Amino acid sequence: MAQVMQHLMPQLVPPPELPAVFGELVRQLASFLALLLGAAVLHKAYTPAPSIASAAALTRSSGRLARAALIVAAALEAAACALLLTKQHLQAGALLAALLFTLYFGALARALRAGDGGIDCGCHFGASHGGVETFDLTRNAVLAALAVLVCAGAGAGAIAPPLEPRHLLAGAGGLALYVALDAVRGAAHERRRPA
Repeated sequence: MAQVMQHLMPQLVPPPELPAVFGELVRQLASFLALLLGAAVLHKAYTPAPSIASAAALTRSSGRLARAALIVAAALEAAACALLLTKQHLQAGALLAALLFTLYFGALARALRAGDGGIDCGCHFGASHGGVETFDLTRNAVLAALAVLVCAGAGAGAIAPPLEPRHLLAGAGGLALYVALDAVRGAAHERRRPA
């Protein structure tokens, strides 16, 4: 048995290219998160009234306090977006993104638990989907996990290459899939509505 294990052990050593491959994955995930956060900032800027209403509902505030919460959220999203696109501050950007997605998860969970599931969370780039659902919680948990993976990868010495067009292209592909999933979910929600 020991001879068999010795024979197999050299084959279990990861190939030397693995850190570089992991670095590419970290950079592509970081690009996706950066583009998603950048799109969220633009979404808030182009639809201020519904965004303020969503901020008011999720923070249980109104007026200037809801507007201030929205501005702070957009500023933090913009900062995370910018940091995720750098090599030097990739880990800080991923940590900020993870914090944001976790805070959004908490606000959505609180609204759902309080019976405010009918509010528009402002989480969708298209039309409202009729309120907060478990899907919204799951989405934010997955996004937070991806941000933690990027943070851990950047901190563990993954060889994250400098940002190149291929990374942005991969990030844009991820964003397109994200928006498509959101649209499919919205269409399914529309079909479930009573006529």
